Amino acid sequence: METMIPINSVPELYVDNEAAVKLVQNPEFHPRTKHIRIRHFYVRERVLDGELEVKRVPTYSQLADILTKPLDKPRFAALCSKV
Repeated sequence: METMIPINSVPELYVDNEAAVKLVQNPEFHPRTKHIRIRHFYVRERVLDGELEVKRVPTYSQLADILTKPLDKPRFAALCSKV
């Protein structure tokens, strides 16, 4: 049986950086974030418009690590089995 994705579902972006999640969810200006250019607020705009959700995932569960980091064999095998 095929799994159907509801048309009205919102895409989810999973990140392992808690600061990034807080920055996206809190639209206030902070002196520590003034160096971030406007183009980097694209994700924040999509979240505020309800077009995207950003959720935190623990570092050990981040599947993207298999594509972005050098891993030892056990970690590589564990992530391969989850993909």
